[in-house]
Amino acid sequence: MNVHQKILNVYDSLTRQNQKVADFIINNVDDVIYHPIAKLVDAIGVSNATIVRFAQQLGFKGFTDFRDALFDYYREYLSPEARMQHSIESVQNMELSYGTITKREIGYLEASIGTINEESFQAAIEELCKANTLYIYGSGANEHLACYLHFRLRRLKFNCRFVSASGREMLEHFLNLKADDATVVYNFSRPSPDFLRLMHLMKDKKVPTILITDIRTPPMIRMATHVLYAERGPRGTFPSPIVPMAVTFALLRSIEDRFRDKAVEALKTLGELRNKYFYSDRF
Repeated sequence: MNVHQKILNVYDSLTRQNQKVADFIINNVDDVIYHPIAKLVDAIGVSNATIVRFAQQLGFKGFTDFRDALFDYYREYLSPEARMQHSIESVQNMELSYGTITKREIGYLEASIGTINEESFQAAIEELCKANTLYIYGSGANEHLACYLHFRLRRLKFNCRFVSASGREMLEHFLNLKADDATVVYNFSRPSPDFLRLMHLMKDKKVPTILITDIRTPPMIRMATHVLYAERGPRGTFPSPIVPMAVTFALLRSIEDRFRDKAVEALKTLGELRNKYFYSDRF
């Protein structure tokens, strides 16, 4: 069992101080593997003894042994070269063809039926439909998912905004944020500083958040209003976007069904605008 799984297994039984240590480590593996314990004490705001006790609760002699195990976990599962190696190994014994690859993805799609909570799914649709302004956030490899949802909802006359910016620029997109808005967030990696800033912003402003993810770690899901969870493929690989795109498409189809006549009318209006201003001989 890797050290990350050990943390998740004991997380609920940890004291609040130790959960604070666990949250920081889960969110900052890349940094923690190089930090001396003194730097962690300053960063987390706990005592040296608290960090040592946390490591011992996981079965390690002390912090150094724990950090070594964390480094092994990073090297084996999280580094880009490790993920590429695992992606290659995951299909090593397969005769690769369109058929075999597609059947594999179908398996992940079928598995998602059992992991997407239907109550959360319906509640997410309700939030999307009643939002005054809908913010759709996806950065990096998740950007195309957010862009597609925004494109389709905009055509249905939804007041929605696509956000992929990071750092200070990200906050500029939320200047008009209000409690009757809603936010969709795509995140399939460990919680980044931008992700945490965004989730804290939504919580502080009491804006409901729909998180589409394949990660169940507490720092990831605790601030989301609704979580749509589905595995994309083996951990530690570069999985395909087919499952999250299917979740996105299911949300869209459900919304279209709710609006029906309004959805048709919106696209009719779009057609009329194109006929008048694009296909017309006037221009």
